Amino acid sequence: MAYVLMDMVEGHALDWDSLDDAAKKHVLEQLADVFIKLSQHPFSAIGCLYPSESDSATIGPITADDLADGGEDGSLSVLGPFSSSQSYLHATIERNLGFIRAGKAYANARIDAYLVHLYLLDSLPVLSKGSSDSEKFFLKHMDDKGDHILVDDKFNIVGIIDWEWAQSLPKSDAFASPLFLLDVARYYEGYNELSTDETFFATVLEAKGHKELAELARLGRVQHRISHCVGGDVENSDDFPMLFAGLQKLLLGNDDPEVDWHSWRTSALKRYRSDVGLQALLSAENPV
Repeated sequence: MAYVLMDMVEGHALDWDSLDDAAKKHVLEQLADVFIKLSQHPFSAIGCLYPSESDSATIGPITADDLADGGEDGSLSVLGPFSSSQSYLHATIERNLGFIRAGKAYANARIDAYLVHLYLLDSLPVLSKGSSDSEKFFLKHMDDKGDHILVDDKFNIVGIIDWEWAQSLPKSDAFASPLFLLDVARYYEGYNELSTDETFFATVLEAKGHKELAELARLGRVQHRISHCVGGDVENSDDFPMLFAGLQKLLLGNDDPEVDWHSWRTSALKRYRSDVGLQALLSAENPV
């Protein structure tokens, strides 16, 4: 029989944009302590937490439904665990390419999504720079838009909820600034400069004596971009082109927002014209 264990936490969801500077500082001081605590508990692989016979959890496959695949016989294929960020990224990109080839994803933008993921696969050496089999990995919330933090009327953090998507990730991912600190408008326009809130969070971490965590917070933009491009909302023709352009600019070392999607798409069609999967998609879309 299915059941749920539930408890009550007295508090309300954080509304970051409504806070004044003093309240923001108070929240970030506490959130920095959460980051510091998580940094003290490394794992040896990328994946999701599973119970073990000991008191500590073990790392197993990733349970996210957008990465799970099912066979015709009813079997379930899940990814991981992984020993490096490069192997993790490679597997997730390949899984998305497989979904597209099989007609399981991006029904309204199959070719565009396929081109994007081929580009991401080509960019893997840069995206996973610094990856090694001796990496340590750390727990990340995965849905850190701000409303996962519960506070009381004095803005004391009383709980952090919605951990169902949590998994271990490389420290560059795990300790990137939370999404709610981004300047969303500028981010969606393809710009990559840090927001005032991100900069302040890094300063708070530094003041607490954790310079490495501060630097990871400052350098987290590439991780934000990857998370919005691998398996991203390519069908959203209004927002995705500039989100993708933001990643391209990081890879190219250029923060000019004028990266034209249509020019890139034309170039990518030529670049990947020999890919068998792309040929099949083009043939299906334009039958003779």
